[in-house]
Amino acid sequence: MKGRLLVLTSHNIYASTPNGALHAMRNLMDWLANDWSINIYSLNPCSEPSPMPRVSVFHAKPLRRKRITIFLNEYFDNLVIRYLRRGFNTVFEYLIRFHKESKGNVFRNDQHLENLRGFLQGRDYDLVIVEYINNTYLLEAFGDTKPPAILDMHDLMHVRAERFREVGITPSIDIDRMEEYRLMRNYDLLMAIQAKEAGMLREEFSDRVVVVRRPQQPVDCPLPDDESPFRLLFLASKALFNLHAYDWFVSEVWPHLDGDGMELLVAGSLCNVIGRPRRSNIRHLGLVDSLQDAYSLAHVSINPVQAGSGLKIKNLEALAHGRVMLTTPLGAEGMEDAVGHGLLVVQEPQEMVHELQVLRDEPQRRHALGEAGLSYIQEFMSPSACFSELDQALSRLLSPDKR
Repeated sequence: MKGRLLVLTSHNIYASTPNGALHAMRNLMDWLANDWSINIYSLNPCSEPSPMPRVSVFHAKPLRRKRITIFLNEYFDNLVIRYLRRGFNTVFEYLIRFHKESKGNVFRNDQHLENLRGFLQGRDYDLVIVEYINNTYLLEAFGDTKPPAILDMHDLMHVRAERFREVGITPSIDIDRMEEYRLMRNYDLLMAIQAKEAGMLREEFSDRVVVVRRPQQPVDCPLPDDESPFRLLFLASKALFNLHAYDWFVSEVWPHLDGDGMELLVAGSLCNVIGRPRRSNIRHLGLVDSLQDAYSLAHVSINPVQAGSGLKIKNLEALAHGRVMLTTPLGAEGMEDAVGHGLLVVQEPQEMVHELQVLRDEPQRRHALGEAGLSYIQEFMSPSACFSELDQALSRLLSPDKR
């Protein structure tokens, strides 16, 4: 055992239907639990317990009126987006502005800070990890006794915010470069999820930056029969960038494929906010019990994302299930070494139409690319490959001469 580790988060890491970011956090917890006793302090009142014996989940505030709270958390935002579809961004902007005006800094909650101070009484930790930069203020609860602190970035948020605004999405974490870097100076180590963003950070933070991609295990998931309808899968959460990607694909790409012997399957919580299928040959699977249930129905996977940053976990999941992933240049960021090895990149709608038609008509190429994707996962996305840089950084950070 290397010691006791505290994780500060706003997310329900062990949710029964996790999205890509939650999978990334779980993978990190699973690896750290080999050497650490972990306490997760969650600001999410619906956070579920961990199945890992060395990982305990604590709530910032006891949950009362559980059914009402869960209903609001799980369904209210779905209703807002579904029924105010074309005006959802205006509503979202209003909610952010209301929060700032009524409660102050969107990156600070004094009640959460006070609750954490109470939680820390009588508890000592050797390391603290903060999930997402907007929770940086929680480090103040340690006072002068703060242990070495690590930021699990997930995204370079000022880049994400800029890209969201370019396509008309209001970012929930709206921050510029200067403010983000100011907050990052509170940390001893910054965990970037891909090399390009790590390179940008090293200009400012030097050796305090490590690349920590999230491992995937190859999954035995046979392809559907080649004689069955050619099926594409878009497996996504209800995040706004996924909603935007779905709208783009259905408007710009699908009209050229509808009636061409193809079927589009949509799975995940995205189905909660897109209403009924807007065109023929689109089928909603909703929330699935396992990723394998969804991928077993599909020949290829798509990720037509137009905004965002970080690393797209759904790309890795598709390759791990032996499926070709067709995505955009932005969607391929952080996985450039996988291009041609199960990952295909196209820029324009007509390019995506053409590539999907080729994949349908050439099953041998499709199978070969799927096998190449599995090989990529085995070679580059094992826990030892993904976490080796972090392991070395932790050894340096916690060495006696650094204490």
